[in-house]
Amino acid sequence: MKKKINQRFLLRLTLNWIFTIIIYLITFVVTILLIFIIDHYTQFFNLVEISNSNSARYLLSSLIQSQAAILAIVITVTLIAVQLVSSSYSPRVIKIFKTNADFYILFFLYGLSIFFMSGILKIIPEEDVIFQTQDTLHTKINTALVISFFTFTMLVPYILNVLNILKPSTIIEELAKDITNENISKSAKIDANFKNDANPLIPILDVIRNSCIRHDFETTRKGLREIEQSGIDILKSDLSDSEVDGFILLFVNELESFAELTVNLGDDNSSKEIVKILQNINETLIEINSHQSITRLNVLLKKIGMASTEKHIIKTPQKAINSIYKIGKAVINDDPEIYDQSILHLGDLARNGIENKVEVPTLSAIFDLRLLGLEGLKKKRDKTAMKALWSLELIGKNKGIYNLIIHEDGWEEYSQTFEDEDGAYEDTIVVGGTEYEISLFEETVRAVYYFGQVSIEQKLYNVSEDAIRKLQIIGENAIIHRFDEKSVADFLGHIGILALGVESNKLTTLSLNALESIGKASDESLKYTIYETALSLIRIGAEALKKDFGEIACSSAKILMYLELKKISTSTINDLLNFSSNYQEFKTFYLLMKEDNC
Repeated sequence: MKKKINQRFLLRLTLNWIFTIIIYLITFVVTILLIFIIDHYTQFFNLVEISNSNSARYLLSSLIQSQAAILAIVITVTLIAVQLVSSSYSPRVIKIFKTNADFYILFFLYGLSIFFMSGILKIIPEEDVIFQTQDTLHTKINTALVISFFTFTMLVPYILNVLNILKPSTIIEELAKDITNENISKSAKIDANFKNDANPLIPILDVIRNSCIRHDFETTRKGLREIEQSGIDILKSDLSDSEVDGFILLFVNELESFAELTVNLGDDNSSKEIVKILQNINETLIEINSHQSITRLNVLLKKIGMASTEKHIIKTPQKAINSIYKIGKAVINDDPEIYDQSILHLGDLARNGIENKVEVPTLSAIFDLRLLGLEGLKKKRDKTAMKALWSLELIGKNKGIYNLIIHEDGWEEYSQTFEDEDGAYEDTIVVGGTEYEISLFEETVRAVYYFGQVSIEQKLYNVSEDAIRKLQIIGENAIIHRFDEKSVADFLGHIGILALGVESNKLTTLSLNALESIGKASDESLKYTIYETALSLIRIGAEALKKDFGEIACSSAKILMYLELKKISTSTINDLLNFSSNYQEFKTFYLLMKEDNC
């Protein structure tokens, strides 16, 4: 393994050197062409001859001094730049400069040029007559002159390359090249928790961590995306199950630490990027049919969502909720365990949102929980549906949900034709501006009702019974906390009527018992609860008479009589019975029972 890592490193280093040498060779060729073209037309460089030995000495001496000065300045500036970059991001980025071919090539060529010109300077004769006859010496001087011109022009690609390396994006790209399965395995062998310098994620995370602290989101996002792409490439490289598990453990450890930082800084964008990475890696795991590690990533998604909710960050928990939902939906046919886990995680996120009074993510969690649970119910997975109902029960029993209401503005748009001097034209008119409210408690109750409705359609009556019980528990809990809300009684009435449609006396009786319990637990101050309870009893009783379920109608009437006696006025009951012509038969039935004192 170590041999393979070293081979890859040497190959990458060799390719880097070859590419850099090619750039400087091109620069050298361009320099020679320019020199000879200019000299051919202008004799500006006067390469044909040099006037005398003193001029040659002076020229070479000046070139040697200037090259030495330039080399010293370039080295100094480069080292200062390296120091600044390492202090800004991480000392680990120094290795990028250590393996950079430009610096070594520049140092070598400047040194070669200086020593070459020094050697020529040594053999220049004192006598001008002798100097003029030395054609070989003139050639060497001209060669030295060309080399000196090249050493100056090579500063252009050198500076451009160094500036490119100093860019955060380039540093991140270079560091990301070390994220390989071999390096990860090497780190795991040193320490199972990857707490060592061989960990290839540490250098790049140092860079993006410092960028995040400085609120440099572009650099942070670039680093995170490089990590994501490297991770996906590794996962698609035909790994064994143990290698996938080790790789995911590394990513979870490092990204969890970075996520804590972003959440504590209140950096919603960076936190959301981490969630995106986890979602994409999860999707890759599904693609390669490796589900064993999805559980670990889902737990981290939930942690990030809950931590960001506690900081009242909105985008990140929304994204985490959506990611958990998508993963659950993607594995619905292949991995029931992960599917059920996704439902429970959404329930945890919803309750966490309630406790921290964050409305929108909480509503999203409730909505996605409902969708996932119903998908399972339609596939006849009653245990999955019951887990979803259990989560909804815990959400509905949470005291804080009663005060969570989302206010939305509704606007109406329509097109209207107008006429003026230039003719007719069409414009859009915006009117309205009506505000409506979304009660999270009502949405929770509605979700439970949908489970009752769909389970009746699927003939999974054990789930229907559980939905009725959950509605009763949620309704009684609301009464204990003095929350006057009609949705529980309303939806219990709907389920009772649906049960009559499939001729299930048991389900209808359970609905009536739940309504009776809610009615008895309420007092006169909870007028909406009592009012809707009475109305649901009337609706069930009327439907029961239509279908010749006299026993059900009788039970409805008895509970209604109790409410009239203890909780609600006779005039209100009469108003409810007269509310619809569909209730007239039950009204007659109800009045007869009252007269008989049944």
